[in-house]
Amino acid sequence: MQPSTLPEVSNINFGGAPLQFVDKFCYLGSSISSDGSLDGEISQRIAKASAACGQLRNRLWNEDGVHLRTRIDVYRAVVLSILLYSCETWTIYRRHIHSLDKFHLRCLRQITGIKWQDKIPNTEVLERCKMTGMEAFLRQHSFAGLAIWFACLIHDFLRPSSTASCPLAAESVVVQ
Repeated sequence: MQPSTLPEVSNINFGGAPLQFVDKFCYLGSSISSDGSLDGEISQRIAKASAACGQLRNRLWNEDGVHLRTRIDVYRAVVLSILLYSCETWTIYRRHIHSLDKFHLRCLRQITGIKWQDKIPNTEVLERCKMTGMEAFLRQHSFAGLAIWFACLIHDFLRPSSTASCPLAAESVVVQ
């Protein structure tokens, strides 16, 4: 549920000049809106991932000598990374999952060479690619982030005198 009216904004000065109030701005690659809606962010993520997928079309997807497993690995590393950047922070609704899933399946069909005229169901496309739908992927992704945060919290609680923060923060975590 979105707020019907925005709160009154007081003037904030920085360096003697008042800061301008904006409805939407980009911060660390994410689109932040004044109403807290993710619609713009999801659209922006899909557009950026679509551009990356389009650049890979002639170089990788349409190449006959490239194995499907390699294509899927590149898709995960490049396209899904762009699509799901900072998804751990999203409060996502069914309409967002539907949009992400639609894009995800369109890319997988393109990678596998399956046309919509072939009338192959989405479940079979996912099975051929050994992937899950977007809802399961997001659930897995957010739980991994939560588990890392919780492990760091426990670590810092048990060793408050340690100068290092969570030891997991320096490691790269791969969710499969």
